[in-house]
This record gives sequence, C-alpha cells and structure tokens, in this order.
Amino acid sequence: MDDYQRNITITSHIIDKSIKVATRMNDAVHDMGVEMLFDSETMEIQEIRGEMLRVPDVDVCRQTLKGLESLLGLKIGPDAFKQAKKLVGGSQGCSQLVELLRESFHCAFQVRTHHSLDGVPEGRVAEILDELLGGSCIRYKKRQ
Repeated sequence: MDDYQRNITITSHIIDKSIKVATRMNDAVHDMGVEMLFDSETMEIQEIRGEMLRVPDVDVCRQTLKGLESLLGLKIGPDAFKQAKKLVGGSQGCSQLVELLRESFHCAFQVRTHHSLDGVPEGRVAEILDELLGGSCIRYKKRQ
C-alpha cells in the first residue's frame, strides 16, 4: 500500500473559439481545482476560477484564490508560468495552486497545438510541430 498518492486530473474542451481546461488535485491533504477559459487564437486567459474543498487551513488557504483574478488577460507564452508563479505563489500564495496553473497552461498549449493540426496534410505535420514546439524538448530542439 502506498504511503502517499497524489492524483492530478486535467480535462479540456474546445468551445467555439475558446479552450476550456479544468485541472484538479486530490491527495490526503488537498482536494482543489482550477478552471480556465483561454482564447484559442491569442491564448489569453478569459475566465478563471478556483475551489479548495480540502486544504490544510480552509480559512487561510482559500484567501489565495483571490489572486487568480490577477491572471485574467495573461497570455500563455514563454514567461506566463513565471508571471503566474509571481502573482499566485510565494509566501503570500499557494504552491499547490501554482502547480495546477502550470499543468493547466501546458494542457491548453497542447490542445491548441493538436487542434491547429486539424486538416493539415500528413506530410506537413512534422514541419509544423517543429515550428510550434521548437526548443521545448530534445525532440523539438531548435535547429540552427
């Protein structure tokens, strides 16, 4: 039997020209989640909300949810996570909430990338992925 287990579940849906992402964390101490709506073209956060059903200190921890509003209008890009961490994390924030945001941003980017390949001829998919994901990992390292 495991001494500790954490589950993070992410779901996403394309709604008109938006991407909806819901990310939930559940472990022995936490049951919490965030839900965001991104513009699928600009990747700007249009809506965001969070909930904390189980946390170490309900009265204190839930105060950090107010910081989510500061992310409205943030565009997912190279510095987005760093900005989010600064606004929602640190000694006045919540590291678990920051983790949910990171997972949500990653999912939204993956959904947008996958969705942008709809209708692309098979022979061009690799080229487009190289362009979109260049520098993100060893497979998509930028070519000189």
